[in-house]
Amino acid sequence: MTDAPHDLAARHDGLRPLGVKGGGPARSGRGSAGLRRSNTRLAPALGDTARALFDALVVVALSLTALACSRSDCNGTEIERNGKCETLCVDSECEQGERCVENQCSPECERDAECPNDGECRSVNADYGGRGKFCIFERPQTDGGPQPPARTDCTSSDECSAQNSQRCIDGRCVVTCLLHDHCGSIGSCTGEATDAEGNDVAFCEADGFERGPGQYGWSCVDGNDDCDDEADFHCLTAGEGDLDAYCVKFGCDDDVDCPAGYFCNADTFASLRPCETACGLPADPTNPNCIPAEDIGNGAAFRCVDQGLQLRSCRRREYCNECETDADCRGKPNQVCARDESGSKVCTVLCDPLANSCPWGAASTCAVHDTRLGQATCGHRSGSCRGTGASCDPCTDDADCPYGFCTASSFTGERFCLDLRDSCSCADGTDSCVGGGCPTTASGLEMNCVPLTSNGPPEACYAGAPASGDDGSNISCWPAQR
Repeated sequence: MTDAPHDLAARHDGLRPLGVKGGGPARSGRGSAGLRRSNTRLAPALGDTARALFDALVVVALSLTALACSRSDCNGTEIERNGKCETLCVDSECEQGERCVENQCSPECERDAECPNDGECRSVNADYGGRGKFCIFERPQTDGGPQPPARTDCTSSDECSAQNSQRCIDGRCVVTCLLHDHCGSIGSCTGEATDAEGNDVAFCEADGFERGPGQYGWSCVDGNDDCDDEADFHCLTAGEGDLDAYCVKFGCDDDVDCPAGYFCNADTFASLRPCETACGLPADPTNPNCIPAEDIGNGAAFRCVDQGLQLRSCRRREYCNECETDADCRGKPNQVCARDESGSKVCTVLCDPLANSCPWGAASTCAVHDTRLGQATCGHRSGSCRGTGASCDPCTDDADCPYGFCTASSFTGERFCLDLRDSCSCADGTDSCVGGGCPTTASGLEMNCVPLTSNGPPEACYAGAPASGDDGSNISCWPAQR
């Protein structure tokens, strides 16, 4: 068996929590000796100094609220930055060799000497995607009033800039979108309307969340260096060079605390200890990874749960996450919000019943689950993306697994519960076995008995045993579909 997560009692996706000092993300090994959490991890957070700076910024921001314009004061060709309305930078309106970076036209460069007006040559993300080296200039101070838009009125979309798919909606040129990422610092892809030509389109709307460099939705290929640590943003990444890595924020209480397309994710860490006694856990102040008291509790990054400390963070909704509208699922390409067999609305994708093209491999099936939509979509074979928390029940995060936690197959991404109420054992001298006293899965597969920690004995029931002749890489709670 090759797909078991490494070190179940610890955080087996390599995630290092808030308060950890140090360089890169924790790296865990692979193999059958232990369980590995999943194939995503957060780059390390920076600790007390960043949090103190963030607290100070919050106080300053509140004191300036009365002086700054609100997001609702900005029209469709403006964005809000630092409490002020600015004309939206559009690549097509920049000079040749320039792109929009931090909402201003910035020339490409290789060194500081190539940047006029004492600019600094930096490696950064451009506002509309892609990374390169651009001149960054100190932004001039303004009086905080709205800046004149490039164009506000229109009668047809031909009068609007073709860059970023601007369309004429209700007499205004606005940026349309398919994904939240298409909106950059404007906000999120939540508006829906009919353009001047009669086409149904989605468009970008300001949403009140932090959308500047290093904040929500910002790419972080280089890890935490790309995220705004002063505002408590950290990089969610599958590893070095992950082009899909993005900045997230800790400390949400519920989905409403997150932007459209995100949900409040819960990750439980059974091996973490507080610096001071909390959650019924003993203090471990000498541990460099202990969690400070101010980072535990409602409104903080960590919560107390029966299994230990639980980290909350805003993450993009993916397959099987709950939703209300398509806008909830626009964090990833090609997703729609549709009902599954149970009647629950979840993020999913359209599919071909004749092709095996669904996420989560053998755990999903393609059929017309949502009769109102009338198109085939992917759904979980159990009929629902959530169970009761039993071993191998489907889940999307640890909140769905009250007796353990939610783990995943690194091969297919299938997510399922590991129920710590189940126990098992194997013959002496073996690091894992099939069965061992484990229950069978809902689909009738025998489960694997594996260690909770990399050096521990087999004692946890994990996923279904691979079929005969399978090398174990495609492990699942469901048998292959024929």
